[in-house]
Amino acid sequence: MKPDLPLIHIDPWKLKVIVKNLIGNAVKLSESGGVKVDAQASGEGVEIRVEDTGKGIPQDSLVEIFELFRQLKNTSARHLNGTGLGLHIVKRLLDLVGGQVAVESEVGRGLTFCVWVPTPHNKLGQNDTQDAEDTDASS
Repeated sequence: MKPDLPLIHIDPWKLKVIVKNLIGNAVKLSESGGVKVDAQASGEGVEIRVEDTGKGIPQDSLVEIFELFRQLKNTSARHLNGTGLGLHIVKRLLDLVGGQVAVESEVGRGLTFCVWVPTPHNKLGQNDTQDAEDTDASS
């Protein structure tokens, strides 16, 4: 990771949950090989990449992995006691802060998740402030 990364617009708890879920999945699904994590400035934000050397997922199944309680059939993840919540939580937290998540996969070569989080001056990140106000109003 480069030492000159810009500040990003996200509360530390949300960032920790996002990164922990992505790395946790990568470690669980990489029976051999490894996991690579990198971050770099990208546009008006920071891109965090998590790559694994697992079995990968077919292209036609990639859209499903962010659904609530979704675990793909015929994957080794089922025996690892997953709940199908981790990637859904990643997507929802990024939606709240104006971030994005994308995934690339090649069967037999693993997955790469790319998460983009806005910098404070990027207007897309204003959802985080609105979310906090909504939470206070409902208490």
